[in-house]
Amino acid sequence: MTNGEIWQPGVVVSVTPEKVSVRIIARSACGSCTAKSLCGAGDIAEKIIEVKKPSGQYKVGEQVVVSMSNGLGARATLFGYLFPFVLLIVSLISLDSLGVAELTNGLFSIGVLVPYFFVLWVLRKKFEKRFVFGIQSMNEQSEQLLSCEKG
Repeated sequence: MTNGEIWQPGVVVSVTPEKVSVRIIARSACGSCTAKSLCGAGDIAEKIIEVKKPSGQYKVGEQVVVSMSNGLGARATLFGYLFPFVLLIVSLISLDSLGVAELTNGLFSIGVLVPYFFVLWVLRKKFEKRFVFGIQSMNEQSEQLLSCEKG
């Protein structure tokens, strides 16, 4: 793992020759905050990450680390959050300036997101080829961390 990567520990849940499925615990930025139970903003979700054509042998139940480059993480954020947000705001402002009723404006603006996410769904195979995850066993990761500390 390098500094240019986002990594997350997980557990292998299934193994095939083509892919390894890993269960990770995704936490929001405040997921580890001690006050999260008071404010209700803490968000923790279990996700399954599929690593295509992994190098190495992995077993179900094995502790691993899944990684992705920072650049790909930023790109995923653009497609998943920023572009739809901009599309929604532009639609709201445009329709409001045309004098469209608020209810119609809101419903239409939300409806504009349907084709956007449909196009993302249609292009999902293309995205799967670009958004590639890496995988390492926890033992390999520990050895790398120890060698970095010694070096």
